[in-house]
Amino acid sequence: DIIMEKKLATLRILPTGLGYLNVRDNPSLKGEVVIKVIPDETYTYIDEKDGWYKIILPDEKTGWVFGEYVEIVNIDITL
Repeated sequence: DIIMEKKLATLRILPTGLGYLNVRDNPSLKGEVVIKVIPDETYTYIDEKDGWYKIILPDEKTGWVFGEYVEIVNIDITL
């Protein structure tokens, strides 16, 4: 049997001082806030641009978080 392992691109929200992190509709501070996420929550990310990460939200929508407030914690999964 061949066991395939894959890293799931995952990040964890870091403390911000506010108790939440804004998720925006594009990778810019000018982007509209679509939701707030809480420190220590983890999300799969699917893109990175200019220090911002595009995450998948629980409702299958996506949004961007600023990279200064996230920690990459890629998870090993066995297929």
